[in-house]
Amino acid sequence: MKYLTTLLAFVLTSTATFAVDRPERHRPRTDAMIERIKAALDKGELSERRQAYLEHRLSYLELHKEIRTAVRDAIADLGDDATRVERKAAMEEVRATFSDQLQDLKDARRDAVKKRRHRRGADEADGAEG
Repeated sequence: MKYLTTLLAFVLTSTATFAVDRPERHRPRTDAMIERIKAALDKGELSERRQAYLEHRLSYLELHKEIRTAVRDAIADLGDDATRVERKAAMEEVRATFSDQLQDLKDARRDAVKKRRHRRGADEADGAEG
């Protein structure tokens, strides 16, 4: 019993100090990422592949920002006395409204990747013949 008590005390104190000593990670805000991507696209010194990636990333981040704003507004409309279930239902409703737009972005990205792969295959075939 003494062994278990000592072990439990050790685990509790070690996890408590670990949580306190953990450094906070810096995460760039969505607005800052959007601005950086726009600046990179404005320079125009990017490969076709990189430009396509950044354009897709920009549209995804802008949509993500809209979704988060809509979720915040929906939860704010519920008020402080809303239950967790009500908040979750509001979040699901907002996600459902944006699901088509998000799926369109995913499909467009897949199509672009397929086209690039197809062109790459055609370029390699032309190089092998010549």
